[in-house]
Amino acid sequence: MTDVGATKVEAAFGVANLYEAGHQELRHYVMQSLRAHKVMRNDVDYIIKDGEVVIIDNFTGRMMEGRTFSEGLHQAIEAKEGLVISEENTTQATITVQNYFRMYNILSGMTESALPSKKEFEETYNLDVVTIPTNKPVQRVDMDDYVFVDQSSKMNKIVSEVKKMNDMGRPVLIGTTSIEQSETLAGVLKDNHIKHQLLNAKTEEGEANIIAKAGQKGQVMIGTNMAGRGTDITLGEGVKELGGLHIIGTQKHESSRIDMQLRGRSGRQGDPGSSQFIISIEDELFQYFEEEDKEKFMKKMKVDNEGVISASDSKKLVKQVQETVENMYHSSRNHLLKLDSVLDQQSRVIYSMRDRIIALPYNEALTEAAEYLYNYLKTAISDLNAHEEPNTAAFIEELSPLFANKKWVQEKFEGMDVKDIEELVFKESGSLKDRILNIEEYHLSEGRLKNLFLEQIDQNWIQYLDKMGLIRDGIQLRSYGQEDPYQIFEKEALESFKNLIVTIEYYTVQQLIELIENK
Repeated sequence: MTDVGATKVEAAFGVANLYEAGHQELRHYVMQSLRAHKVMRNDVDYIIKDGEVVIIDNFTGRMMEGRTFSEGLHQAIEAKEGLVISEENTTQATITVQNYFRMYNILSGMTESALPSKKEFEETYNLDVVTIPTNKPVQRVDMDDYVFVDQSSKMNKIVSEVKKMNDMGRPVLIGTTSIEQSETLAGVLKDNHIKHQLLNAKTEEGEANIIAKAGQKGQVMIGTNMAGRGTDITLGEGVKELGGLHIIGTQKHESSRIDMQLRGRSGRQGDPGSSQFIISIEDELFQYFEEEDKEKFMKKMKVDNEGVISASDSKKLVKQVQETVENMYHSSRNHLLKLDSVLDQQSRVIYSMRDRIIALPYNEALTEAAEYLYNYLKTAISDLNAHEEPNTAAFIEELSPLFANKKWVQEKFEGMDVKDIEELVFKESGSLKDRILNIEEYHLSEGRLKNLFLEQIDQNWIQYLDKMGLIRDGIQLRSYGQEDPYQIFEKEALESFKNLIVTIEYYTVQQLIELIENK
């Protein structure tokens, strides 16, 4: 957000400084709205289906039905698209993919594109990547990339290559990186009277039929990343003799692994085939390239009459940009993993608390509740003693709901010093503890008792995750103040978690007392 933008937001919401700690939530939702309008794109990141926003997986190209963007982003996109605003989902648990996989005792996998991520597999999962030879020798020919100076020249080349292959009778699979791009290209082929099939998230109902025909003579298929993933495209009669399936990549993906997977649609099980990327330096990938370096490259590049960049380092340019983006995403995953590791440890504590409550016999659950009371009082008194000028009035106000006669508590404790308050609190808590231990007299069932415990754990844990999500989103800014953001986050998370446990204990006891008093 620019300074002018921040000023407009401050005026709209009547706040003096948007970046004050108290306006963290407002700032978060403003940024989500900006992201919805300027970053998230229809037919790229999501589609509109039956009046709803459906997420598109950028790596597989498939719809992710039943899932929504979190933290208000989904609702911001709905507002942008003029749809009915849905209820925001509440985060009840959170875990990174990495920590999720680490929960398995045995971890392994197979993919043709693991090698570029060998280092990350080792660092994150302590897994080796081993190359297994193919069942039959690969006969696919991977040709050098064509790099064009603009989109128009690139499109002309794609059309001429498709026509050439079509005239030979060879089937062609054209890979794109989004629904939007696939539909644009489909329009270009239609204008050039080239028959084709289109496969993207909008047409996936007919996927099996389209894939079944993709390897037949004269077939042309345009697809997003979902095209043929996990299946062998069977070659039709006589196609092997013509050279097999030809792959045309129209954009380099942000991950070279996806490019490898596109090439791998052809030349499977020893079949012949070929692949070639026809790209342009106006493609989206190159927006990540440093402007200064790009300008230097543009000055020294040579362009032929078709618009092909013939500079010897065009391959180097493409590789450099892709590596820059992959490193950026790798750093982002590392950043998230470091922050999530703290919450992952805390979630284990919370889940163990839940499991323990569920497994406890009734009498022991009552003892646990009495222990909650003692723990809370001990922490509260300790905090009161820690201040040079303790706020006894606030302490008494907080303590009142735990005792039957709130008015009596306020009158009794008024004017006392901290030491006298402490003595009286623990004296009176003894009778309160007895009432909790004998709660059976109030006909409170075991199920209801345990639900009371679990509700307080869950409700407060959900609120805690929301709070920590806001802190996590802004923690990177602490590095500008020469602070270690991970150390700061760990420290703040520890303090917040201590307060969470105290809060759970307080409200559990309070709810129990209310139940007793209402009988």
